[in-house]
Amino acid sequence: IVVFLLISLSAAHAQTEYATWVFGTNAGLTFNNGSGGILDTPRVILNLPIDTREGSSTYSHPCVGSLTLYAMGETAFDGTGRVLDNGTVLSGGSSSSQGALWVRDVSRPLSVYLFIPPDMTDVSATGTQHYTLNRAELGAAGRWTMVERDIVLDPRPGSERIAAAHDAAGTGYWVVTQYTDSAVRNIEFVAYHV
Repeated sequence: IVVFLLISLSAAHAQTEYATWVFGTNAGLTFNNGSGGILDTPRVILNLPIDTREGSSTYSHPCVGSLTLYAMGETAFDGTGRVLDNGTVLSGGSSSSQGALWVRDVSRPLSVYLFIPPDMTDVSATGTQHYTLNRAELGAAGRWTMVERDIVLDPRPGSERIAAAHDAAGTGYWVVTQYTDSAVRNIEFVAYHV
C-alpha cells in the first residue's frame, strides 16, 4: 500500500508539467493548483496574448508546474505573455494542427528546445515546408531569449505532425516527425534525439 501511495503521489506531482494549456484567441486553462498539485476543475487564465487558429504548445516548470513558455507557429512568449527576445516571425504559421512543441534541454537546465512544424495550409505566407529547431535560454536578467532559431532539420517537405517522449535512459527526449513524398505515396517517420 505504501509503494502504491508513493507512486500515485509522484505521478500526480509529475502531471503539473502538462497541466497548463494556452490556445485560440487569448484563451488559457490550468489544472495546476499553484502548490504542485492538480485541480479537479480547471481554472481560466486571463490576459495571455495568443491568436492562433489551430496548434500551440506550452512548457511548464517540471517541478512546480508554473507556466514558463508558450508558443504558436510564429511567436514565442514567456509565462507572463511577454514575447521572447528574438521570438517573433518564426518559421511556422497560425494554421498548423501542431503549431509548436517545447522539449526540455536536459544538458542545459536554463534552455528549452522549440520545434516548429510547417504550416502546410499557408506555405505561401510562411515560406517554408520544413520542420525547424529553435532554442530558448533564460538569461541572467530573468528574461527568455531565442538564442538559436529556424534551423532546418531536413530539406524535405514535412507535415504538421510532431510528437515527443522521454527516452528510456532518462537522458533526453525523442522527437518524432513525419515526411510524406506524395509523388510516390511514401510516408517516413524520423526520430531526433535531444
